[in-house]
Amino acid sequence: MIRSFLQWSGGRTFGLLALLALASCGGPKTAHEVFHSTLLGRDYSLDIYVPPGAGEALPLVLVLDGGAYFHSVASDFDEKLRAGEVHAAVLVGIDYAQENLRGTDFTPTAIREFPAGGGLERYAGFIQDELLPSLEARLPITRSPSQRTLLGHSLGGLATSYLLFRRPGLFGNLGLLSPSLWYDDGLPLGWEEEYASAHDELPVNVWSSVGAWEHIDILAPYNLFEQRLASRHYRGLRWGTKRYGGLSHVSSAYVSMTDALVFFLGQEDSR
Repeated sequence: MIRSFLQWSGGRTFGLLALLALASCGGPKTAHEVFHSTLLGRDYSLDIYVPPGAGEALPLVLVLDGGAYFHSVASDFDEKLRAGEVHAAVLVGIDYAQENLRGTDFTPTAIREFPAGGGLERYAGFIQDELLPSLEARLPITRSPSQRTLLGHSLGGLATSYLLFRRPGLFGNLGLLSPSLWYDDGLPLGWEEEYASAHDELPVNVWSSVGAWEHIDILAPYNLFEQRLASRHYRGLRWGTKRYGGLSHVSSAYVSMTDALVFFLGQEDSR
């Protein structure tokens, strides 16, 4: 359910047709709305970028922690699109309209550091059953899961890894950026191990990255994840990875999101 409808700066309100019209005038042009989840009983903030001259059935990119990353990612993506380096796509950043509950939504269990954790499965259901159908009904995006991208950093990367192994097929492209694989004594590593025990194929595109100056709590499980993923030789997996020298947990986030989009959506001659 849409609570606030595509509000632009200056307080004026436009419908989706206005967004598409503005997209044709040059950009980047972005819109904002508040989306109410009946499943979770709370409001989410959505920022939406539709590229200039958008047609129909474009790929979708969903950016977790959109309040922190969306506008930077949309600006970088728009520049690369105009330079012919990436294919056109619709970008949607999702965040919280009120209280920040990422410590609940992005986590699979409650632990000492996150006593309110454990909402990740319900959040995944919200994305699959509420958010994606609504976006597909209103935006010029394809319904093909193979053309959907999910980007998550830190706890968002934890959530992305969950959807990769626990809801395979929902997203065809998944970006795990400095993922919190340490969570609950390395529980996310168990998801991959459980998946590997029953599957020899993983038909998705995965981008994983980390800053070289990150804390050992991030680096140690990430290194193990890389080793395991490399050793599986999953059929159908296209995997890109990068370690950013001289960058930390925060400073690597922005560049890694842009690199992930080039990996997933780059023109063949620019990859």
